[in-house]
Amino acid sequence: MEEETKQAKRMSPGEIAWTAIEGFITLIGLFFVVLGICADYLAPKLSATGEYSNWLLDWQNGFKSWSKTELSLRWVGVIIILIAVIVALITLNHYAKKSDVSDERALRRAQRLKVLSQSAPVSEPQPEVVEVGSKAKSPTAPAEPKE
Repeated sequence: MEEETKQAKRMSPGEIAWTAIEGFITLIGLFFVVLGICADYLAPKLSATGEYSNWLLDWQNGFKSWSKTELSLRWVGVIIILIAVIVALITLNHYAKKSDVSDERALRRAQRLKVLSQSAPVSEPQPEVVEVGSKAKSPTAPAEPKE
């Protein structure tokens, strides 16, 4: 059986750039999620003043007061990841449609060429054309009549 090998689709430079941007945004979101988990479960340390403090939890509380919301770092990370996923879906949809359009265009062109080649008039074989080179003929003296 003949196996058809599909050519690997090449990514355009724009698609590569968007994929890298989305990956970076997702990593930032994942970083915030991990920081939020660590802030909640990191054991507090005893400071020099005799107070227990967790520097990540303090930073998270500072972030809450700065942003004037009750969102922990965990939820901020989840929101960032969701934004990256939405952007990824939009770009994947855009480039998939672009690829489908070019594939359909190539298929229609191949079908047109097939129809044109099938409907071409069949003509009788032409006789073989022989090319004759031109040579400069030197003028010859007229032949003398024989007596």
